[in-house]
Amino acid sequence: DRALGTLLVLQDVTYLRDQDRARTNLLATLSHEIRTPVTSLTLCAQLLGREEASLPPEQRELAEAIFEESKRIALLSDNLLNLARGQMPAIAMQRMRLNLGKIVEDVTERFMLQAQEKRVCLETRIEQASEIPGDPVKLSWVISNLIGNALRYTPEGKSIEVTARSAGPAMAQLEVSDSGPGIAPEIRDRIFDRYTQYETEGHVPGSADLGLAIAKDIVEAHGGRIFVESHAHRGSTFVVQLPTMQAA
Repeated sequence: DRALGTLLVLQDVTYLRDQDRARTNLLATLSHEIRTPVTSLTLCAQLLGREEASLPPEQRELAEAIFEESKRIALLSDNLLNLARGQMPAIAMQRMRLNLGKIVEDVTERFMLQAQEKRVCLETRIEQASEIPGDPVKLSWVISNLIGNALRYTPEGKSIEVTARSAGPAMAQLEVSDSGPGIAPEIRDRIFDRYTQYETEGHVPGSADLGLAIAKDIVEAHGGRIFVESHAHRGSTFVVQLPTMQAA
């Protein structure tokens, strides 16, 4: 076969470059603006913690929740800033012996008040308290993100179940199941990508933003995997599988 000619394709990428620059500037601005109130929240929670002995039990729990959530938001802020700078590094982690069931119970407890306000039944089911090697702060962040998303999309009067179980002799499994509208098949495979746009029944179009993408990075840094099972009008189940101490 002989070449009949040359095809030259030119594309003006100015618009794409401007969009990318605008997104970078927005991320940097958001990160900076989030940092100031988060620092104030953390300080307030620490001051409340000093008066822990004089606080009623419910107020002590609220102060602890504020402190833990402010740390989680600070982590997200740092990731936003690093992403804006194009410096998203490999995730640095502590390696500690952790009880997955205990982490699930602690994190779920922080969302109980929010669930009650929305009239959503939030339940935990610990079928097996597997021990895993990992970073307690970052794994708590993953679970918080999944429960927060479930609360966002679960209608009033419905339920969310958070389960910790064994997925084999050397694997622990976390599941967060909601009663929301489900995720469309064409979105399911991209739900963990950054900036995935999606629309669910009864909700305005939104973005999975960085939450699920960062959760995926954290889980994979632990040697695990995360995926979602979802059916229209039957809710979604986000599944996290992590190696146990036996596999380490």
